[in-house]
Amino acid sequence: MHLFQVYVYLCFLERNILYPVLFLGALTSDSPKVVQKFGPLSGSLVVVTCGLKCLRGSFSDASTQYLVLVFAVLFFQMDYSGATETFLIDYFFMGIVFSKTYEFLLKVCKWVQCYGRQQFLIWTKIICVVTEW
Repeated sequence: MHLFQVYVYLCFLERNILYPVLFLGALTSDSPKVVQKFGPLSGSLVVVTCGLKCLRGSFSDASTQYLVLVFAVLFFQMDYSGATETFLIDYFFMGIVFSKTYEFLLKVCKWVQCYGRQQFLIWTKIICVVTEW
């Protein structure tokens, strides 16, 4: 019983304190770089868009934010370090890529369960009939 309460408190702490502090820190440190690179008007638009997406994602779907955070850091710091902009923009794009990839994999799994199994059963029956004949 106590472990469940601890889990609920830690989820609350993660969603309401940890991620907002992380993204507000990223907004504070990356805003001048983005504005300097893109200009005042488009830079502020990029900062607001990325910041709102990151904060909304942390509040609405906090369970997958660790994966997006790890993939963003590893992908843009280890694999493609030359293609990185700032953490805020990297996280924004990795969140979009991660969610679209996750949806695609769910659709593929659903298709395999609905149609792939039926085709497999049909071909299995045909092969059994042919080998027994």
